[in-house]
Amino acid sequence: MASVEDIKNIFGPYQEHHQLTIYENEKIILDIVELICDSYCKDLRTLKFLGQILTQQDYEELIEERNISQKCGYPLCHLSQERTNANGRDQFTKNFMIQNNPYNYLNNYCTLKHYKSSMIFKLQLNEEPLFERWKSFNKYMSQLQNTDTILDASLVRADIRLYEDFEMEDNNRSVENEEIKRIIKNIRALNINNGEQDIDANQLSSLLEEIKITEIENPLPLGDLQKNTVND
Repeated sequence: MASVEDIKNIFGPYQEHHQLTIYENEKIILDIVELICDSYCKDLRTLKFLGQILTQQDYEELIEERNISQKCGYPLCHLSQERTNANGRDQFTKNFMIQNNPYNYLNNYCTLKHYKSSMIFKLQLNEEPLFERWKSFNKYMSQLQNTDTILDASLVRADIRLYEDFEMEDNNRSVENEEIKRIIKNIRALNINNGEQDIDANQLSSLLEEIKITEIENPLPLGDLQKNTVND
């Protein structure tokens, strides 16, 4: 598995350089492609760091090289692509399959999920080559510690969002919705209506404390009323 530190080691000979030549840029990208082709990204943090380096064209070359090595194009995956014989086809057949086969992505990826994940990642990559961004990137890299904390994220583009990030957010929302349903069900179970039963204050308080309130930064003065008016 390739980690952030493994990728940073590739930059060792160049970190004292104030500028990066085109040749050095190509050498760095080639070494990174070879590293990820022989292995795969250790975790989400590693892939996000990789995303600060590669251009979209670099990434396309990485996918192609991983496919030649019979690996799924998504750098987080250690599996092979679903179909491994596409590289043996002539160019006419490849083009025909791309245009007419809805499952053509299986020639490059193991699943539809990793195809989507790869496209989400690719669309966020830089268009400018690394040597044009070298000064800010090199400073950013020197401040990057072996933790999940980025000391100065303003030196690079906004943090890359992965398919897995959205997936985790959806899972968290589902869990919170289930928790709210459970709390409401428990409150109803107290039979609090028309004074038919004395309320156990401690029990009710305990249930209400479980409800999470999300505060909105810079709320509108009239709250949802103003929000609905603006939307209309």
